[in-house]
Amino acid sequence: LPKGRFDLLFLADTYHHLSGRVAYMKALRANLRPGGKLAVFEYKPGDLPVGPPADHKLKAGVLESELEAAGWSLETEISSHKYHDFQVWVPR
Repeated sequence: LPKGRFDLLFLADTYHHLSGRVAYMKALRANLRPGGKLAVFEYKPGDLPVGPPADHKLKAGVLESELEAAGWSLETEISSHKYHDFQVWVPR
């Protein structure tokens, strides 16, 4: 991705597939313009009637602790979906 070009980066049901997530998310910040944001849409933990099995999803709190370790701050949580967590993050 080009550096400093994006107002918004959106990850949907992808975060749990990434390896080296903290390093990846640190590097991703460089792709945002000043004031840019990261939106993450990820299946909620546990057994759900839709989506991947529970052991394939992130445990509760993992996404938040990794993004904080990568230098992001949670801006907004959006309760728009029964089976997903939807969060907006900004670089610290």
